[in-house]
Amino acid sequence: MKSSSFLTRWGHACASFENKIYIFGGRFSNDLNDVLVIDMETKKIRTIKTPTETMPKPRRRACINFVGSCMLMFGGFNA
Repeated sequence: MKSSSFLTRWGHACASFENKIYIFGGRFSNDLNDVLVIDMETKKIRTIKTPTETMPKPRRRACINFVGSCMLMFGGFNA
């Protein structure tokens, strides 16, 4: 499934883990709080389905990194 928000977002955060690149949030026409995964072996992109109650508010210009297998986010802002 392709979405133009995959291609035209800015202000997103990204980090790599186990040969995959994880992209959080950013801005398209509004602030986003989705998580995309790019598999570097298959060159495919997908959205991770996460329960709404566990997701942070939509934001851009945050930082993410992995500690073990946990993705942590710091900062960012929304309009």
